[in-house]
Amino acid sequence: MAGNKNKGPVPARIFRAGPVFSPVLPLILGVLAVLLLVLGWAGRQHLLLIREAEHSRGLLVGFLAPGEGFQLRYIHSVDRLPVYDEFRFLDGELVLTGARCFCFGAGLGYTGEGVLRGENGWDVIDGMHRPADSLPLRVGTVADHTLLYRRREIHLNRSFRGQTLVHLEVVRLSPDILSGLLKGEIILCERV
Repeated sequence: MAGNKNKGPVPARIFRAGPVFSPVLPLILGVLAVLLLVLGWAGRQHLLLIREAEHSRGLLVGFLAPGEGFQLRYIHSVDRLPVYDEFRFLDGELVLTGARCFCFGAGLGYTGEGVLRGENGWDVIDGMHRPADSLPLRVGTVADHTLLYRRREIHLNRSFRGQTLVHLEVVRLSPDILSGLLKGEIILCERV
């Protein structure tokens, strides 16, 4: 030990160098996430989902309780003014219940359904009941389609490319939805 400059025994290494990682960790975290989703969402079964028509990619917006609503706002392509379509989840289906716009331009004519009235420059239609099982929508490049849901603005062009055909629909919480979430095919909108 003439060459040993240490004055005592060399301490054994307690920890290995580098990060400790187990291939089982992602599986455990995935199972935990599914359990939390199922337990936390057990009483809230209906979800507002926007799904690409061509692929399984989607955006999970949040829960919809019976009677709860949201608005779809967009800029009309001809008159460049805002249009608001109002939807509610009624009796297990998505229903268009009203609309408001500044003028009846191309494609915005009154069809006789509901009650048409004026309000501070807006043309407002209330009392509509037009079921929309799945609402096909081509994400606009000018229209800036935006969901107004629970005091949040969700701009579709931030999650989907312009001109992408999507379907806005209400779905039940299912193993397919959970699987899509775990695979990353369906992403959660913040604060679901």
